[in-house]
Amino acid sequence: MRKFLGSSLVILSLISGSAVAQTPQNVVVTMEVKKVAKGEDGKETMLSAEQAKPGDILQYTATYANKTKKIWRDLEATIPIPTYTEYVPGSSRPAGAKASLDGQKFQSIPLRRKVTQADGKELTQLVPYGEYRSLRWFTGKLLENQELKFSTRVKVLSNEAPAAPSAEKTGEGSKK
Repeated sequence: MRKFLGSSLVILSLISGSAVAQTPQNVVVTMEVKKVAKGEDGKETMLSAEQAKPGDILQYTATYANKTKKIWRDLEATIPIPTYTEYVPGSSRPAGAKASLDGQKFQSIPLRRKVTQADGKELTQLVPYGEYRSLRWFTGKLLENQELKFSTRVKVLSNEAPAAPSAEKTGEGSKK
């Protein structure tokens, strides 16, 4: 078992990475990751995700909090999917998230791509969940002093240490 993340809580404040690039100023984003464990009774509990091994399920929860008296419009809440993990289909909350392979172009889940076969025929295939790199919710408004939560689950595929979102970053953006 290897260390997965140095801490189970990541605070994102000044946004410069793709994880929350669409976040306006004065919106505080906190990201928490927990390991999902099932008891013998089938009931889920959330544990520290400081260490994880292949097969473990992790839940990422991002909280977007508007600490101002302004209404922020066109908020795009984003959760990155780390390398060496795979999106768990149907786990994103609220429903309606879109996925991306590059953090730039988002489409409805499940993602599809066109593949040209040797005979020249073009087929549409589902993209493996292990290739998803980000999920995004297009939430519309974030009212004054409002908090919105978004979550998704990933399955750990490898003992390699995945890239975790940077700590202590803040958002830059504009109110529309």
